[in-house]
Amino acid sequence: MIPAVLMSSVLLGIATAGEAATSSSPHLQTAGLEAAPYSVVAEHEGFEERLYPARRWASVSAEGLDMDTLMDAMFLRLFRYISGQNKRAATVAMTTPVSTLVQPPVEEGANASFTMAFLVPEDLQADPPTAEGVAIEDRPEMTVFTRRFGGFATEKVIGEQANELAELISASNVTDVDLKTYYVANYDDPRKVEGRRNEVWFFRAHPAAGEA
Repeated sequence: MIPAVLMSSVLLGIATAGEAATSSSPHLQTAGLEAAPYSVVAEHEGFEERLYPARRWASVSAEGLDMDTLMDAMFLRLFRYISGQNKRAATVAMTTPVSTLVQPPVEEGANASFTMAFLVPEDLQADPPTAEGVAIEDRPEMTVFTRRFGGFATEKVIGEQANELAELISASNVTDVDLKTYYVANYDDPRKVEGRRNEVWFFRAHPAAGEA
């Protein structure tokens, strides 16, 4: 079973985001929020292949077994960062989705690693504010393999979705994909009931020809 992450009930509580358009535009908007741009480069059986351009993300990391506590603490630290608790005392616009990198433990009983990140808005990409405990991650261009799923992204649901997507990728002609480490992308306010959007992102282990 691929380990999964149980997202906090406060996740995206400050922002309501619906369906994101598919675009390579750096100014893509989702329900008034700037969204991470991407292009769909291929449709596979049951999942799609996307190309995400290089972008900067503000991130925090934690290790442990208590997923709920870790997710709450990371989200609140990022929320404080965009609310002005940074070295410029600058308010940073909320973006979507909130992505969390899930890295499984190296051995049974060890801690898993999690890195939660907010996309730095386009107007701050060149020079984002910094803050203690928040890393500015230069995420390179990457190929992602994903599919959407609705409902509430509980730990059980994410685990099932991650395993089903891993099986689809394994059965396809797609190769060189890390099927142990993945991102969870959450787009919606927890108060939203209908038409929720969540995703698991597996990614190419090494850049393909022509990628950064």
